[in-house]
Amino acid sequence: MHTSIYACLSGLLLVWLAFNVIRERRANKVKLRDDGVFKLQSAIRSHCNFAEHMPITIILILLFEYNGAPIWMIHTIGVTFLAR
Repeated sequence: MHTSIYACLSGLLLVWLAFNVIRERRANKVKLRDDGVFKLQSAIRSHCNFAEHMPITIILILLFEYNGAPIWMIHTIGVTFLAR
């Protein structure tokens, strides 16, 4: 199944975004919230936005694949989502 490729890559990207938040928290010595630090706010929003959109996108790609969509369409959607 081609969807599993994009599910795995999305999981890796989500972990990378989480580490980015951790790095920004440590660099700015912020434990809770964001203390108004723009780079930390940006890292948090990037992680949250991806975490919100990833599940439904993976499910939709799986439904496309299950219903017989052409492989090029599945890869186009997957790559476009990851490249955003």
